Amino acid sequence: MSVASFLCPHDTALITSPEALTGDGTGAIYRDFTYAEYYKKFWSRDLDQEHCLELFKNK
Repeated sequence: MSVASFLCPHDTALITSPEALTGDGTGAIYRDFTYAEYYKKFWSRDLDQEHCLELFKNK
């Protein structure tokens, strides 16, 4: 058994939805963002109850 885990990718690593999941025309739920953006938002929200990913939701 193996488990893939990714810890602290490069700051410029782009986090995006796979084309296979969004290519049907429905679009992505979350906008693309870099790991640096995520990290900054994660630590700047003062541990609010809202999940950090909600801050990247497309409107």
